Amino acid sequence: MTADEIRRGTPGNGPISRDAALAACERIAERDRSNLYRVSLFLADKRRWDAFLAFYAAMRVIDDRVDGLADAGRLSPEALAREQQVLSDWQERLDVARKGEPRSEPLDVGLAEAFASFPVPREVWTDFLQAMAWDLRHDRFESPAEFLRYAKGATAAPTKIFVQLLASEPADGESGTPARYLVPNLGDGFDAAACGHDLGVFAYIGHILRDVVADLEIGPRGRIYIPLSDLREAGLTEQDLLAMAAAGQGDERWRACIRALVARAREFERRGVAMAEARGPALRPDCWFILTLIILLYQDLLDRIEADPDAPLRRDPIQGEAEKMMLASRAAQRCGFRPEPAIRPSPGSPGPPVVS
Repeated sequence: MTADEIRRGTPGNGPISRDAALAACERIAERDRSNLYRVSLFLADKRRWDAFLAFYAAMRVIDDRVDGLADAGRLSPEALAREQQVLSDWQERLDVARKGEPRSEPLDVGLAEAFASFPVPREVWTDFLQAMAWDLRHDRFESPAEFLRYAKGATAAPTKIFVQLLASEPADGESGTPARYLVPNLGDGFDAAACGHDLGVFAYIGHILRDVVADLEIGPRGRIYIPLSDLREAGLTEQDLLAMAAAGQGDERWRACIRALVARAREFERRGVAMAEARGPALRPDCWFILTLIILLYQDLLDRIEADPDAPLRRDPIQGEAEKMMLASRAAQRCGFRPEPAIRPSPGSPGPPVVS
C-alpha cells in the first residue's frame, strides 16, 4: 500500500481487517520518527499500543495535510472552503468511528478499535480540528493568549490523548466486548486532561523554538509561531528575526525573547510535571518510564536552548543521539524500569529510544 493509498483509505474494496487497518496506521505513525512514536515502542500492552497507532496516525494525516499547504494563511476562498470541508469530513469520520460504525478505510477501522477501548472525549478531537482550521487562515500569532488558544488543540489535544492512554486501566466490561480502559480515581486529584494540557504546551514551546528557522521557510512568507507581541516586547521585528535566521546569530534582543518564552514554558512544565509525578508511581512500569522520558526530553531541550539561544538560529542539532540515550537511562533509573521495547518495530523502522 502506498502512502497515498493509506491517506485515502480503500473504500469500496470490501471489509478491512483489524490487522490490516493497524498495519496501515503504523506505516503512517512511524514516518516522522517522532518522540511519541519512538518511546511508545516500549508499551507492553498491545491494545494500548494499537490505540496509540490509530489516534496518532489520524492526527498525523490531518496535520500533514494542513502543513503541506504552502500558502496557508493566504488561501483563495475556494481553496479555503475545500480544506475546511476536509476538516468537517474528518469530524464526521471520527464521530462514526466512535459509534463503532467506521468507514471502510484503514484509519477509520483503526480509530473504531481505539475508541472501543479508550473513550477519548469528543471535545479533545474538536479542539484539534479547530486548531487545524486556524492554520488554514493564519501563519502568525498576535499575542500569547492567541497562541495558547491554538496550542490547546494543536499540541495539548494530542498530549491529553497520550496521557490518557498511559494512565488508563482496563475496567470491567460486558462479556465478549473489548475491555474499556479508564483513568482510575485514586483519590489523589489527578486530572489526565489538565496534565496533558500543561505538558503539551510546555513541550510545544520548546518545539517551536527549536524549529524557528525551519518554520520561517514554510510558504511564501514563512510561519512564525512566536507571538508577535513577544517579539515586539523584546524589541524585535519580523524582519529582524528573518535577518538573524539568515545570519545564524542573534543578539541580546533575541536572547531576551528566548528567556521570556522559556520562562513561560517553565510555568506549564511545573504544573504538568507535578501532576505526572504524583500519579507516576501508580502507573504501569512501562507507562511511567515513557511519560518520564518524554518529560526529560523536553526539559533537556529547553535547558539547551536556554543555555545557547543562538543554537536554533544556527540549525544546530540541539539534542544528539548520545544525549538522548543518557536521558533514557536516567528515566529508567528513576522509574526502576529496564527499557526493552515490548512492541517490536517493523523491518526498517526506527527503534527506541532515540527520538527526534
